[in-house]
Amino acid sequence: MLNWLRSDLSNKLIWWMKPSQHGDPVSELYAIIEHGAIPGELPPYICGDRRSISFTETPLIQSARLLINASNAGLNFIPYGFQFDRDGLYEKGARQTIHQPPQEVELLPLSERYRHVDLIPNQGVDFTWKREWRLAEDKLQVDPGSCNLILPDQEAYDQLVKKATSPLSFHVLLLEDLS
Repeated sequence: MLNWLRSDLSNKLIWWMKPSQHGDPVSELYAIIEHGAIPGELPPYICGDRRSISFTETPLIQSARLLINASNAGLNFIPYGFQFDRDGLYEKGARQTIHQPPQEVELLPLSERYRHVDLIPNQGVDFTWKREWRLAEDKLQVDPGSCNLILPDQEAYDQLVKKATSPLSFHVLLLEDLS
């Protein structure tokens, strides 16, 4: 990829955590690290019956800027996640989402409907800004050879290290270092 042509291109995909009902993202992140995998989801907006894991191809610096004001902007993500090599996830089956009117989902083969995202611009339904990819899997292994851990700051890192020492603790990107 010719990343040097545009600053909005990346050869990485990022999985961001969603806010917890319990309010403790470090504990939830710890659970993912302990289980060694990100679980697939089947939220109501995904068509079909295939669980999947969603990523963004938005470069880390732009994602960090979005997440700083996530709650004010109504975004359903928090600054904790994992960064993967895009080509590696592509080899595992990750693909870009397909943005189209709801009625066009029927044009997709059943096996690809998990990739559909409603696009109805005249009604304000437009998620193209997410630059989303999906991997149709029940879980995705996380290990130091395949990803970097992303945390908001040194305080979150210190909290995580108190809970456990994992090889992932040595492959960490702190968003506060990007500013």
